[in-house]
Amino acid sequence: MPGIDLFGMTHLEFHIDGLEKLQKFDNWQPVLEYWLGVAQQQSLDKLVKDATANLKEYAKNYTGQLASGFETEITSYFLPIISGHVQNAMPYAMRREHGFSGMTDSLGRYYPEDPGYLYLTEAFHEDFDWIRAKYKWAINKALAALKTLAK
Repeated sequence: MPGIDLFGMTHLEFHIDGLEKLQKFDNWQPVLEYWLGVAQQQSLDKLVKDATANLKEYAKNYTGQLASGFETEITSYFLPIISGHVQNAMPYAMRREHGFSGMTDSLGRYYPEDPGYLYLTEAFHEDFDWIRAKYKWAINKALAALKTLAK
């Protein structure tokens, strides 16, 4: 599929601090996976929001068309790997991300200087600490839910 896909470009890997506390409860895994799924979707949504903001800031002639092509998908809800991706299926999404300098398009137009915006890559790096905190939040929510269920 043409476009840009953050999946495979960059990934986050976190160790679950406090996993041993969660494992003391019956039925801990589905509760944790639920909250990790919530954190994953919120993280993907934030990446799209911030990549769109970057496009608005960097693009010379922003129309919103590229921003409308973002899609998110969670590909695994289950431990040990919770994964998902952000992609943009617009045919020129990769070009706008990484640039097209020194290349010729399908219509024969040559672009001597067409740098990329890195709109999605920068959003990922800017959001890294927020995403890490969101996963910690999810673990704390799972622990609180399990404590409530145990009462």
